[in-house]
Amino acid sequence: MSEILTLPKKRHLKSKVIIDELFNSGKSEKAGPVIVLWDKVELSNDEPIHIGFSVPKRKFKRAVDRNRIKRQMREVYRMNQTGLYRLLKDEEQQLALFIIYRGSHNYTYKALEAKIIVILKRLEHELRKELNNDQ
Repeated sequence: MSEILTLPKKRHLKSKVIIDELFNSGKSEKAGPVIVLWDKVELSNDEPIHIGFSVPKRKFKRAVDRNRIKRQMREVYRMNQTGLYRLLKDEEQQLALFIIYRGSHNYTYKALEAKIIVILKRLEHELRKELNNDQ
């Protein structure tokens, strides 16, 4: 359980090739100010999920604001990744995720948490459906 509620560097999405692939042909889910791009890929290590976060400089000029939003998104994801992580680990699948904040103003932590949880549940449901169709 403690392994799941962490977000070590080996789970960070760093590959430019995979990020480009996500933006070009990945699937997306939207809820409120948040968009999640995702795709099943072959990752460089045995971790089931690699994830990245982004807040546009165009909408948030000050780095302190962008960093605060990214920190909040990382925390929400870290605390709510359990179902998705276990599903992928059990099915021996790998997933690249990229969470983008597209809102034009700061949401409260609770509002941001609610939107990301909705997306993660939708994503988990979609993956379960795909995995059942594959079998």
